[in-house]
Amino acid sequence: MNIDEFLILLLAIFLDISGLILFILSIFGIGIPLSFISDIIGMIILGPWIVFKRSSEIKKIILKTLKRYGIVFLIEVLPFIGDILPGWTFLVFTEIT
Repeated sequence: MNIDEFLILLLAIFLDISGLILFILSIFGIGIPLSFISDIIGMIILGPWIVFKRSSEIKKIILKTLKRYGIVFLIEVLPFIGDILPGWTFLVFTEIT
């Protein structure tokens, strides 16, 4: 694992932990609107990183990666479910390994 993979993995873990904290805060009614901000940050940073990481490989692998990214993003956008599941960390971990 090189330094950029390590930093992206830390970011993904941070996004998932912040999603879990925001899920807990949803009891008070403020967590759900704020959880979308962490999902948007994940989409903006992790999406292009995955595409550029795989850009030197064949088109089939890029499409498979984008499909996996889309599935994780859809899970992350769902209220409560996206906040509980560590989708961003799973996505980055599968890209690293």
